[in-house]
Amino acid sequence: MLFVNKPLDFLSVAAQGVSLFLMEIMMGFESLKPGLLLGSAVYALLGVLIFWLCFIVIDKLTPYNLWEEIVEKQNKALGMVVAAMSLGICIIVAAAIH
Repeated sequence: MLFVNKPLDFLSVAAQGVSLFLMEIMMGFESLKPGLLLGSAVYALLGVLIFWLCFIVIDKLTPYNLWEEIVEKQNKALGMVVAAMSLGICIIVAAAIH
């Protein structure tokens, strides 16, 4: 995790970012090849699709409608639980795809 406590730390991090960008330019933008971009887009869409399918399954398993409880009834506690479950699902999907 990156913690920036001082202005000099921020400048150091900014300098590292600029140096990485310049290295990428010198290497010819290897990460911007069409095949790599297409693969990344397909995996991103696959991850989002799997996430939504998992969310729908969780919604069907609960005895109430999650969307109605969170959005219409403003149930903040349930919103926090669903947010934690969503992050967990996202981490699992990302690890499985990676």
